[in-house]
Amino acid sequence: MDIAYDSTVRGADTQRAPHTLRPQLVPSSAEPRLVRLEGDCPRCGHSTWWDHRLAVVMGTSGANESLLDELEEFLPEEAAAPGRGDITIDVRCRCGHQHQGQPAAAAGCGSSFRYRVVWG
Repeated sequence: MDIAYDSTVRGADTQRAPHTLRPQLVPSSAEPRLVRLEGDCPRCGHSTWWDHRLAVVMGTSGANESLLDELEEFLPEEAAAPGRGDITIDVRCRCGHQHQGQPAAAAGCGSSFRYRVVWG
């Protein structure tokens, strides 16, 4: 049974997230520029993903993912995060499934949670 859309932040989703999502450091754990989370939403259980850029180019707030990927190729090596890190990311479900009561512009079930990634 599918759950209804609900944007209420629940601590239980944050507690379940490490068991349902897997982090990946892109392009490598030695010099990550991006943290990618993939797996199942801790609330609705549908397949979801989230990208969190560790290097940001100023003036690109309206840029789409494709343009940001292209710009990233021109960043100096120093822009990559060091080989060690500890970051907590705010994540939202973007499962792509239709949930009852979901606003037209929304994606996912509405779940918002935090995910901590430690590397190095």
